[in-house]
Amino acid sequence: MTSVQLNLLDSHDTPRFVTMAGGDHDALKLAVLLQMTLPGAPCVYYGDEIGLEGAADPDCRRAFPWDRSAWDHDLRAFVRSAISLRHAHPAQRSEGTVETLVARGMTHVHVRRRAGELFIVAVNAGEDSAVVDMDLPDVDGRSLRPEPLPGWDLAGGTTRAEVWGGHVTLPVVGRQGRVIHASI
Repeated sequence: MTSVQLNLLDSHDTPRFVTMAGGDHDALKLAVLLQMTLPGAPCVYYGDEIGLEGAADPDCRRAFPWDRSAWDHDLRAFVRSAISLRHAHPAQRSEGTVETLVARGMTHVHVRRRAGELFIVAVNAGEDSAVVDMDLPDVDGRSLRPEPLPGWDLAGGTTRAEVWGGHVTLPVVGRQGRVIHASI
């Protein structure tokens, strides 16, 4: 059952995600976004939230750097924001359902929903921007209202997706992710 699986990006037995990604903190942000919006119990291994590096065991167990000047504060703020998003909305946790709408090239889009709300989560791991056109499955037998929806992106800003009936046109900048929320 996926709703209770443990979702971790690294651990005390594996090299650190940032090290495996060659120091790419944007890759870690994309992975955290998926980790926090897919079913299961996300587990953040200490230090991931600040970009702690570490190769194979025992280097992956290095001490936490308490000197804050060594931290990636932007990454830490993003991880906190993604965790807050998950905690604030039951649709993002086991109470909600998930459906993959697009898995094409370097772009992945899934929908999380629960009675009263719907989230579109889009991740573009590629370098180039992408525009995803898709039809949303009916929600409780009806399509979404034809209005632009406020959204959330990796930069923490407000973005828009055009939603007309059940059709969505969603631009996603390269190496970025977006979360669009709709009350239904």
